[in-house]
Parts: sequence; structure tokens; C-alpha cells
Amino acid sequence: MAKNPNDKSSSLRRTWAEIDLDALEHNYHYLRSRIDDHVKLIAVLKADAYGHGAVEVARTLEALGADAFAVAIVDEAVALREAGVKSPIIVFGGALPGDEETVLRYHLIPTVHGLEALSRLSQSARAQGVVAPYHLKVDTGMGRVGVDYRDVGNFLDHAIGLPALRLEGVFTHLASDEDSSDYSALQLNRFRTCLKEFETRDIRVQMIHAAGSAGLLLLQESWFDAVRPGIALYGVNPSSSWNDCELRPVLSFKTIVSLLKNVSAGTPLGYGQSFVTKRDSTIATIPVGYVDGLSFLLSNRGSVIIRDQLAPIVGQITMDMTLVDVTEIPKIRLGDEVILIGESHSVSITSEGIADQIGTIPNEILCNISKRVPRVLISGSSTRAIPVSDS
Repeated sequence: MAKNPNDKSSSLRRTWAEIDLDALEHNYHYLRSRIDDHVKLIAVLKADAYGHGAVEVARTLEALGADAFAVAIVDEAVALREAGVKSPIIVFGGALPGDEETVLRYHLIPTVHGLEALSRLSQSARAQGVVAPYHLKVDTGMGRVGVDYRDVGNFLDHAIGLPALRLEGVFTHLASDEDSSDYSALQLNRFRTCLKEFETRDIRVQMIHAAGSAGLLLLQESWFDAVRPGIALYGVNPSSSWNDCELRPVLSFKTIVSLLKNVSAGTPLGYGQSFVTKRDSTIATIPVGYVDGLSFLLSNRGSVIIRDQLAPIVGQITMDMTLVDVTEIPKIRLGDEVILIGESHSVSITSEGIADQIGTIPNEILCNISKRVPRVLISGSSTRAIPVSDS
């Protein structure tokens, strides 16, 4: 088990991420409230639930009534099954050659992007004497994977003749996160045209879906039978077009002050002497670096929160340690909590704010928090550390 970072006798290196399960539950209910009762909710757990710990997130959402889960690759789905998750799991990346037996053994639902993959799945299912469910991915303009929207009829004609298969769902992926996007309208029109190919062949599926987080909040016409919230579940606003956002961040990223020292004006700090003090200063060392997920791009420009005040990062962020100017923070002490992502009484640092600062997206900020950083579950008044391997 990961050591409790709040126990200051437990470790010489205390950096952790808090996962607020109450916030996760709030977000789940908020997103549920935005959709019609008949629309299913597929919770996206790709990339270890966007860095939050897929197993514990899945257990929480399964108890809340999530209809299904979705992951990127087979290994992610297997980890959930081996942890006891029973709900349907869709694998967006599908079954790569050699994955078919695993998909069937763990009762997964692969996405199919073409006839070759479908044929392999059929052969494996037939050999095992089972019927394999799958979802068809249609490329309506994302340009990555999926059957081209113009070829769906041809795909269905060939798929009908393959044994041991059950087409359970069909979906597409919207490329825009804006509510007024003409491109989203174009993609949805193409998708509806594809659905007519199913109707003309009297092929019925259980689930039709197109909306991710932004589509759920902004485009009711993209809901169909199900929605696939990902980043919104974790409390990040998925679109600049959505202003009425009641989502609550689920993850906080924290460490402690591990060393304090006083330095004179004119003292260079860190690799490359990229920062030189302009005054007599108090400098704190915090035991976190770029390998933990504190982006190197925040060197000499980012901040942290200590004692409800912002403190600037000075010098280059290194692999395991970072320097912070705490001259303006009175009564600072060794062991003081340092907030890298999260909020104190009056100050906050968000993944969105960091992303804007360094020119990326909040998804990357959250997903880049290293697996060596223990995840600590927070729910009500309880706190529980979970194994790093689970997170």
C-alpha cells in the first residue's frame, strides 16, 4: 500500500495526488442531470482515468450506476476486469492482431475500424464457440480511425456474412468542442446518413453514440442513445463555449516543503543559472519534479500555493526537485503543504490555468502525473491511500 502522505513520519519523500470521490460523484450526477433519462452514460477511463486511478474511479462510478465504461486499449480493460469491475467495457482502440482471445476471455467489447479486424474477431469467436459483441466506429471527419462514412454500406454487406458476431453499437467522434461548430453539424449529418444504411438492411443496434464531454453539454442532437463523458467527469470544463459549469475538480496535486535556505542577492539557482536572485531571499525546495508531472515548461514561470499564498517557481524544474521563492510568506516551516494543482482558502491553481500558461490542454496536465505519485482517496471525512499500481 502507498504510505499516507499526511503521516509525516512515514516517508522522506512526500508528494501525492488527492482524488476527491465526492467531487467525482457530484460531477457524475451533474452530467446525468444534463441528459435525457433514456440516454446511457459511458464513463471514459482512458489513460488510467485521466491520471485519477481507473480502478477506484470505476468502482465509484459503477456503484453510482454508470451504464458502461470505455478505455483506449485492451490492457486497460483487463486491469479493470481483474479488479472486479463487472460493467460493459468498450475498447476504443479495438483488438489488435493477437488480442482477440483476450477480448473474448474478459468479455470486452472491441471497437471495429475495418473488415480485416472484424474477420479476425469472427474467426476467434467461432473457434471458441462464442458470439463476440462489437461496436463499429465510423469516421465522419476526425480522420483517425474508423470506417469511412461513405463505405459503411459496403462494410455492413460484408459484416452480415461473418459468423459469431453481434453488432451492438455504432458511433463516431466529433472533432470540435464548440457548440456553434459547422464542422460538428457536418459530421452529424454524415453520421445520420450512415444510420440510414442500417435501416435499409434492417440492422438494429443497442447503442448509437457520438457525444463526448463537450457534445454532452453543448449538442443535444449528438446524444442519440448514449454519451461518453471523459474529462468532464474529472471536473474540467471541456469547452470554452460552456459557461454554466458546475463541475468540481476531482484531483489535487500536492507536496511539502522539504528544505528552507536563505540566500543573498545575486545567487544563481539551478541548472544553467537561469534564475539569479535580485534580493536576499528565502528559497524552499519541494520534492517534486518533471518526472512526477510538474511540467518543465513551468520553470521560472509557474507558481505553487503555500500557506494560502502564491509562491513563484524559480530556476529550472529538475527531475525530482523544484525551487520556490518563499521570501514573502511569513512563518513558513519545513513540512508545510504545497499545492501544485488545487485550491486553498483564497487561491487556486487549476489544470486549465496551467495548460493555458504553457500552451497545452488540461487533459495532458492530468494524465502526465506520474504513476510513482501515490493517489490518496478523499471521501467525506475519510482518507485512504491506494497502491501506486492501482493508480
